[in-house]
Amino acid sequence: MTPSCLSRTSIAQGTSPTFAAPLDRTITISEADLSLRTALDRIAASSGVRLSYSADLLPTKRVCLSIDRMSIGVVLNELLRETSLHAVVLDSENVVLAPSRGPTASDRGPEILSAIGQLDRVVVTGTADGGRERALPFALDVLDGRSLSRADATTFASAFDGAVPGIWMWTQSPSNAIGRFGSVRGASSFGVTSPKIYIDGIEVANPLFLTQFDPDRIDRIEVIRGPQGAALYGADAISGVVNVITRHDGQGAGEPLSVFRTRAGVSASAFAPNGAFVQDHSFGVRSGTGRRSFGLGATYGTVGNYIPGGAAQSLIVDGDVRLVGSHTVFTGIARYAGKETGALTSPLLTNTHNGSSAHALNSNTEQSVGQYTLGSTATLMQTERWTHTFVAGVDGYRANGVSTQGIPIPLTPNASMRAAHGEADRTTFTARSVARFGAEGDMPTTLTFGAEQSSTRQGLEEHDQFGGGDLSVSGNSLAQLKSVWTSTAGVLAQVNNSWRNSLFLSAGGRVERSSGSYTDAKTSLLPMLGAAWVKEQDGQTFKLRASYGKGIRPSNSITRASTWMNAQSQISYNGSVPKLSLASLRDLEPEAQSGYELGTDVLFGSHFGLHLTRFDQRATGLIQAVALPTAANAGKAELSQGITYELQNVGAISNRGWEMQATSSLGRFSLLGNASFVDSRVDRVAIRYGGELRIGDRMLEVPAKTFSLMATYTSPRFNTSWTIARAMDWINYDQLAIAQQREGNNDPKLFTGPRLRNYWKQYDGATRLRGNVSYTLSRKFTAVLTGDNLFNLQRGEPDNVTIVPGRTLTLGLRTRF
Repeated sequence: MTPSCLSRTSIAQGTSPTFAAPLDRTITISEADLSLRTALDRIAASSGVRLSYSADLLPTKRVCLSIDRMSIGVVLNELLRETSLHAVVLDSENVVLAPSRGPTASDRGPEILSAIGQLDRVVVTGTADGGRERALPFALDVLDGRSLSRADATTFASAFDGAVPGIWMWTQSPSNAIGRFGSVRGASSFGVTSPKIYIDGIEVANPLFLTQFDPDRIDRIEVIRGPQGAALYGADAISGVVNVITRHDGQGAGEPLSVFRTRAGVSASAFAPNGAFVQDHSFGVRSGTGRRSFGLGATYGTVGNYIPGGAAQSLIVDGDVRLVGSHTVFTGIARYAGKETGALTSPLLTNTHNGSSAHALNSNTEQSVGQYTLGSTATLMQTERWTHTFVAGVDGYRANGVSTQGIPIPLTPNASMRAAHGEADRTTFTARSVARFGAEGDMPTTLTFGAEQSSTRQGLEEHDQFGGGDLSVSGNSLAQLKSVWTSTAGVLAQVNNSWRNSLFLSAGGRVERSSGSYTDAKTSLLPMLGAAWVKEQDGQTFKLRASYGKGIRPSNSITRASTWMNAQSQISYNGSVPKLSLASLRDLEPEAQSGYELGTDVLFGSHFGLHLTRFDQRATGLIQAVALPTAANAGKAELSQGITYELQNVGAISNRGWEMQATSSLGRFSLLGNASFVDSRVDRVAIRYGGELRIGDRMLEVPAKTFSLMATYTSPRFNTSWTIARAMDWINYDQLAIAQQREGNNDPKLFTGPRLRNYWKQYDGATRLRGNVSYTLSRKFTAVLTGDNLFNLQRGEPDNVTIVPGRTLTLGLRTRF
């Protein structure tokens, strides 16, 4: 690899800032070919300044130094330009090279969500303590916080669907507090598919409740698709891992201390004569230096009645702190997100004869969810060889009246059941150590050792008795909150070896023991193997990668419990409901997914990039809520027929497909295009399976094709970003047909077993178009015009009864002071 040479002539005139002591010290060095790590040692020796940093955060590039009486501030600024590090002055003799937020101020080029030409950027996800994306054997996408803000992406659906191939989230209905993933490389469950989500290394108790964020508070979001991340992240990483990394930077020189944003507008709706008023406001303050910094932020938004009773409001409040010592970096975060929705009475499912609801999707009470995250991370750079990281935190939620998912005929939402309460708290303690051996140019080896302990308290409301009535729960009920404890302990080891910065080999595994999730404690082995080869020539970079991984999801995970009838093993629409019992769930085996991915990345300088991935994964031990007809006792009335859902290990799914991404950056313009092709099919069913799925069937609610294109233009005063995304060809239930059939004939046999296939429906596709334009009026004020759902598509995804707000136009102002 040809070293990049740093000299006085290589630095553009007028771009060198003035530095304070000790970065103002001048040095003279002439070295032809050095590793970056060695170059930093030379600078420290020549200047008499002690430089502290983690060697794992340095790219293994070669440099040459030909400098004469140049300040070390200028030299460090140039050498660290393409890294995530910047110099933080502690005192007159000590400087720490600490992680910074994104590119340096000197890098003003246009940004896109998945940056091109950055295989040497440092990422956190997929590594134990930060490492280069160049060495990763699997695909990883990085969504930059500033680009998310520029694109006005405030939900995970708008962020993922426009920028990450292989992941599709359905548009979030304001009247539903739960997010809904259509595909994460297909389906990893018969009911609920979702990745494992972290906030600054703290595991989120229920990822389906994390649907919104303030992009101004985000540094970046890193995404792994598939089970390859389970060796590091453990149970529930069966589909992938999402790590939300919040901002921890201070107030930059000349930057404003506070930012206030306000906007308002109208959402069109075919179900509201005058549309619905929408608004959101946010305020953030950030202060401090690279050594000590803190930030506070708050966001509040509302959506009016786009359908009768469909109003919603949300609030996000968070704070962060960072302290940098000579050998340590400490960060802390506190976050709360709350959402409340009004009573939902779908106009599509209302009986026009008597004005009453004829379907369980309708509700007469409100939904509310409150989620919190509290935790800290401490990094100790003991020596240039050893780096230790410790994470401690807790995440939890409190939910009331949240609707169910994953079953064809949803659980009755009558007030006595919709008032059911659910809550959970998950603590996370993680310790990891990374050791680096070998010199640059030889065969450097990185060893990772780690241990993790998590405990979860899940509170579920159990109902002792219910009276009868089809699709309703009435009569007397007695509810009490029952706490269920589960814990997981895991140890991991991983080795990474590289040869000449071109060939990278990874092997590791995690031994994990779970208790409380099963009748008897279970021990699982989660392996990961991978290799990557990188070739650079004439400004072009070519990378080949391959990896294998395995992940598991416990049978009574929080994700399933919050969406599948509060983890009850059987629930009947007619008649009595058994006491809450997790015994049957504990008897079920965990769901598991394993498989491989092969990929290539081709970069043509810093202007064009192509990325292609082939994946082949198999999910086994899958659990489905199987609908069965049953006789039920309707209080003191005579026996009547009802529907019982029973959770069973019923089969396996194969997920195969292709993911493609193309990026380009030409001057002020940038483009990002994604395409995914997924074949998710039933591979096996149990012998006594009584549901409607058959071997070879396509998995329900999984789009076969998804496409997106994002275009961005950036200038000093004018910026605009446009995203179009389309999902095509999926099968789901015809909820309208089910509702109509139940009005005329309530025979449960029509809605159970193989007859449910009669209510499958082919959905052709749904297209979303969103964009925004901003114009800087002055140094402190920027006007922003935003349009969402510009094609005014209110129905059609993921089924024919879900309704979302129509074309939404808002006008806002951003103030910095």
